[in-house]
Amino acid sequence: MNRRFLLVLFCLSIGHQLGFAQTYVSGSLQQDESLRTYRIFLPASYEPGQSLPLVINLHGLGSTDVEQILYSRMDAVADSVGFIVVYPQGIELSLNGQTSTHWNAGFGTGIDDLGFLSKLIDRLYTDYQIDLSRVYSTGMSNGGFMSYHLACQLSDRIAAIASVTGAITVLDIANCALERPMPIMQIHGTADPTVPFGGTAPFTPSIPDVVNFWVGHNQCDITPDTLVLPDVDQSDSTTAIRVRYAACDSSVEVHFYIIDGGGHSWPGAEPIPGLNPTNQDFSASEVIWEFFSHYVHPNPAVGTLLSSDPVLDITAFLHPIPNPVADLLRIEVKDRLVNHIRITDLQGRILWQQKQMSPRTRWDIHADSWPGAIYFLHIETEHGHIVQKLIRKN
Repeated sequence: MNRRFLLVLFCLSIGHQLGFAQTYVSGSLQQDESLRTYRIFLPASYEPGQSLPLVINLHGLGSTDVEQILYSRMDAVADSVGFIVVYPQGIELSLNGQTSTHWNAGFGTGIDDLGFLSKLIDRLYTDYQIDLSRVYSTGMSNGGFMSYHLACQLSDRIAAIASVTGAITVLDIANCALERPMPIMQIHGTADPTVPFGGTAPFTPSIPDVVNFWVGHNQCDITPDTLVLPDVDQSDSTTAIRVRYAACDSSVEVHFYIIDGGGHSWPGAEPIPGLNPTNQDFSASEVIWEFFSHYVHPNPAVGTLLSSDPVLDITAFLHPIPNPVADLLRIEVKDRLVNHIRITDLQGRILWQQKQMSPRTRWDIHADSWPGAIYFLHIETEHGHIVQKLIRKN
């Protein structure tokens, strides 16, 4: 993004940004030889110890965390609904003769952004007790590319992603290590001059082919339903439709917002000259969260910062439990405080949960109505998050 236009954007947006209570926290962590920084938005309703969802919101090439805060306007949604947003800062690197902040979405720049973002999830869990099963990624342009990279390479930690004006590279498609269905949203303008709707062979496929890749991976019914969005703002020179693939494995969906005449822009954001028209018929930040809110990771992995703690052993907190699970499942807490215990099915639906379980308490759970399947026991303590697989046989 051009910094001169973003200065104008700041002036136009500051009134909006001050329209609700907000708390920003700046942070940093060491990744390899670099000190990486980020900004966190906490909703006004946040209280320490809450297990809130997390949205990772990634800026575009040459942009910054602050610019993404102002441009995407996601904080208003987070404040209204109650989730945490983190805005990481990309590292500057010389690309094509120019120095730009960027995300290494498999571009071969040598920056370990996958490691940084994975550590960042750990840090936010340690500091804010985020819900590790509800971690999502979205981003603008290069941030959208990086979100796809996370979907492929960090799918054990990311529940769903949304790309705005970004794409997935041909290289990422060839090396996608994803082993489960992934909920995907793509928002893209047909007149995008930066990441063309028709693709940039051999670097990226066309945007419809990006969507088709995920439709195929998720084993969706190839016949979608299409919704024409009301043309609320007829002065923005654009219209929008939503193409929705709903019948996919594990009840995930793929949503494709096509902005006819739209440019390299975030729908609902302040228009920026040079990026072509910005659709004002809907808010990208609102539809992204509405999409994310339906998905819970069925078995989120514990990251390297947490799993390196030897205290994270299930036997340190609980007495042995029947596994395979019988009709009556007994959970007995030992002599340690447990912040949160929950049992989920493969789709992430919570079957049972308790918070703030004191030492030496016991719960008997009637599992006779559970169908034979695989379930997950999640235990959250001050040291981290432990997950154990449960098997229920009929």
